[in-house]
Amino acid sequence: MNFRPMPLPHFLEQEGLRATIETGLRKVAREFGRSEHGFAAAAFASFEDWTVRPSRATTRFGSVSTRTRIFRLTVLDCSEQARRDTILHEVAHIVVFELVSKSERHGPRWQLLARAFGARPSRAGLDLRFRTASAQLRSKREVTVARCTRCGFEVKRLRRSTRDWRRYLHRSCGGRFEPQAPEPQSPPRSADG
Repeated sequence: MNFRPMPLPHFLEQEGLRATIETGLRKVAREFGRSEHGFAAAAFASFEDWTVRPSRATTRFGSVSTRTRIFRLTVLDCSEQARRDTILHEVAHIVVFELVSKSERHGPRWQLLARAFGARPSRAGLDLRFRTASAQLRSKREVTVARCTRCGFEVKRLRRSTRDWRRYLHRSCGGRFEPQAPEPQSPPRSADG
């Protein structure tokens, strides 16, 4: 499920979520001491500064960076419900940051907005399709950083480790771990041969 970076308002339109968000904003406007129309208009005006970008993260569906005003959404396979829920979850974060409180994360005002949008105010990482796609991607990216000298058990990580593995014993067999050198990357093959 790949997509190109785009402004948040265009993305919400493409996903068919603009009306859902607008309705949710009007529903809770009075809770924030705002008029229905004014709150929705201010929220959509603030969306103009935000960009949606694809993410290859393996542990989360989406995230927002308030410093760079980037909303990242997973490109990994997940259910339509999980994708929709994630988009609404992150948009609730954006609205709270832009119009309510710069420091609130998953607090009561964010929860109020998330519910008004129809999102579950919780992590969405329980989607089976996402977990399967995530596990497949992680297994492709993982590298062996240490191996037990007695039984051959391998410690795998997504990044190289700076840990001194020789200091550690393998609990299962009592063998020492030996750090593993990075596997050499094979050079790209040229078109002529």
